[in-house]
Amino acid sequence: MFEGRPAELELVFDKILAEVADWDDVLISTSKNCIVFVHKRTFFVIRPMQKQLDLKFYSKTKPESPIIIKSTFHAGKYENSTRISQLTDLTMELFGMIKDSYILL
Repeated sequence: MFEGRPAELELVFDKILAEVADWDDVLISTSKNCIVFVHKRTFFVIRPMQKQLDLKFYSKTKPESPIIIKSTFHAGKYENSTRISQLTDLTMELFGMIKDSYILL
């Protein structure tokens, strides 16, 4: 899935995986285009792009954070997207939002 992409993208993914896979009752599956994290329902999706990872997660309220590039309200919750490309993009704020999505769903 990371073939032909910058090596740092795989490192970023590995760091996310190491954190999120340790949470209780998380199932991880892959498709041709994405990696899906499930806890009761899908709470987090990673789509490797050419030079970035597109991350999608959910929240009860619209996040007021500059790292969110898109937030749409659907089925009683907000679907939020951000894109990251390096290890320094993995902040406590981002992991907090992913954890909130895990708790929500």
